[in-house]
Amino acid sequence: MSQLISLLLSLAAVLAPWAVGRGGEQPRDCSAFAERLRQSVDVPGLSFVACDAEGEIAWGVAGVRSSDGDDPIRREDPFHIGSLTKSMTATVAARLVERGVIDWDTTIQMASPELAAAIPDPAKSITLRQLLSHRAGLPDDRFSAPMMMKLWSLQGPLSDQRRAASEFVLNASGTKPPGEAWVYSNAGYIIAGHMLEAVTGNEWEDLIQHELFEPLKMSSAGQGPPGINDPEATLPHGHGRGPNGFNPVPAVIGADNPPVFGPAGRVHCSMADLARYARAHLAGLRNQGGLLKPETFAILHDDPEGDGYAMGWGITGDADDRRSMHSGSNTRWMALILIHPAQDLAIVVGMNAVPDRERQVDVLGSIRTFLMEEGLAVEKP
Repeated sequence: MSQLISLLLSLAAVLAPWAVGRGGEQPRDCSAFAERLRQSVDVPGLSFVACDAEGEIAWGVAGVRSSDGDDPIRREDPFHIGSLTKSMTATVAARLVERGVIDWDTTIQMASPELAAAIPDPAKSITLRQLLSHRAGLPDDRFSAPMMMKLWSLQGPLSDQRRAASEFVLNASGTKPPGEAWVYSNAGYIIAGHMLEAVTGNEWEDLIQHELFEPLKMSSAGQGPPGINDPEATLPHGHGRGPNGFNPVPAVIGADNPPVFGPAGRVHCSMADLARYARAHLAGLRNQGGLLKPETFAILHDDPEGDGYAMGWGITGDADDRRSMHSGSNTRWMALILIHPAQDLAIVVGMNAVPDRERQVDVLGSIRTFLMEEGLAVEKP
């Protein structure tokens, strides 16, 4: 089992049978707990939100925006969420599928004849569903220096860059027949983004703004490191971890993955806004609909091949106790999301550095335990 799935499963294992609900009360400010949690994982700053399908039940912020100062984290501060973006790209695709703009089984050939003309025949039949489920036959590219060098070299409109990146990846060696196996691929989401751009005529950045951020009122959401488009803004910095402590990383273009990488992992947002997104999925999986039809939410979280992965979500648990989760990091930030429909619970966490792995702190489990101790979680009947 891949390291990613192992990580996701370990995050999911923290959930015991507990349910939460606000009971009409305002969400609890749990910043004192957040500070204890921040110290235990050894990061400069941390923000979390716990919610049910109706709204927030608890939140907390702790620490500083940058390790070289004392400016505190605010509740509205954005954090880079890395690969949590993947499920957002799949959600945008689902919105288009519901309107008949594209289908889960639309192939590259059908969506982008221009790209299909420049790639090997087997790749032409790769479907949107396979790309979003990491079953397109692409190699694991998480540590691929040649691919990242290629992505950084691209110029011009982002939609043109994604077509060029897709052509490069699909012509590279190492691809396997589509549908045979699960292999985590960032490039698969870049290609999926290109397919959405090809059928709509709009760049992915505009699509996610219109199809997701605006409907969910995620006003803090944007692309790249927080503050990259506003040099005067005072916002959290991501951090590297060196032998002498943390190194704040300014919000410049090189502080993140290249812009073409967007559909695979470049979104930033506040944890309050990420909780809005989590609640939309939680409500949908509890048959309440909203942003999408309940049956469409079910497809996004379905794992028909038993890979432990759906469309941008790690999956664990049986049919009556399914849990969806993911982690995201560009090595300078870390974000976690977990949705447990049977318990009406969602948790999102943002940190402006990767936690100290040697400490092996169970972040989500710590939050769940705290909710229980404070009476914000009750045992499932």
